[in-house]
Amino acid sequence: MDDFESKIAQCVGLWLAEGDNKTHSEVTFTNNCFPLIKLFHHVSKRLFLSSGDFRPRLYSYKKEGQKIKKILSIQNNEYFDKRARKPYYIYRFSSVKLTKIWKEIVRKFKEDEQYHIKILQGFFAGEGNVKSGKKNRALRIAQKYRSKFFEVIFDQLQLTYNFRIKERSYIFWSRTTWDIFAKHQISDLHPEKKQRFETIHSQFKEYHYPKNYLLTSIPKQLKKPKTAKELSKIFSRSQARVSEILIELKKQNKVEDFRVGSKNHWVRIPHNFVIISKVKEKYLNILKVPCQTYQIAKTLGVTHNTSRNRLSELEKLRLVEKKEKLWHKKKTSKIIVVL
Repeated sequence: MDDFESKIAQCVGLWLAEGDNKTHSEVTFTNNCFPLIKLFHHVSKRLFLSSGDFRPRLYSYKKEGQKIKKILSIQNNEYFDKRARKPYYIYRFSSVKLTKIWKEIVRKFKEDEQYHIKILQGFFAGEGNVKSGKKNRALRIAQKYRSKFFEVIFDQLQLTYNFRIKERSYIFWSRTTWDIFAKHQISDLHPEKKQRFETIHSQFKEYHYPKNYLLTSIPKQLKKPKTAKELSKIFSRSQARVSEILIELKKQNKVEDFRVGSKNHWVRIPHNFVIISKVKEKYLNILKVPCQTYQIAKTLGVTHNTSRNRLSELEKLRLVEKKEKLWHKKKTSKIIVVL
């Protein structure tokens, strides 16, 4: 879809959330966010200006002393409302013909799945809220009744939600749902809601998994060797927590670790890997011809003790063996991974 089609879809969502969709003689959109009012006007103007029937008006409501904004080149009407916490606006154009055209646009956009995310962005900008408490963080969309159309979108996105009749709203929760909102920029159309969403979303530290989830899930990730740091990114848990689970799994003989440099590389049991460093690889290359410890030390320019220690480590991995003072490279069916 092009940029203008995206804006039309967002305005469809705004109108479905805030507009009066029952009348047949006018299109109305109400909101206290002036950028959204401007967006609705610019889209409407581009759609309908050439018709000759397009005569929009902007009605502004405020407390005494509050400042309002205007749209140039259209009729602006100002009123006082002592209940107004902040100024709010009603954008309206009257025309049976244009109302019919607009409702047909709404119908077509609702039927085309490619526009659904953009429609949801507008819908959330109109009726969505970002709530944060000491224990709970939730996203809400105010609605008097359930909407089959939007519930299909919620299900397609795999959002965690329910509809609360008493509160007249959809409630969304879980870290995964917040991540989906962020991925599809659901809260981005309304500047204040976008800022609040990003602030609260950034405070999420870890996913909350069911009991024993990591114990059963981490081994599934270890078909190939991984470090605790890599696993911590996959599961969005701290490296310390992942290390605790790996130690527990090692006690259960479900995983094995290979020390390379300063890092442990983990792989599940059973496996067909032997993980070594580039330094140990040099020892194996030298041992294509059997050698004594001092000969290897001299070739690599290291001390006798260093050479002996590396050879002992390779012996534990069953990659070398010592016969009559000579070290020999052993044949292995395992895959040697050099890191």
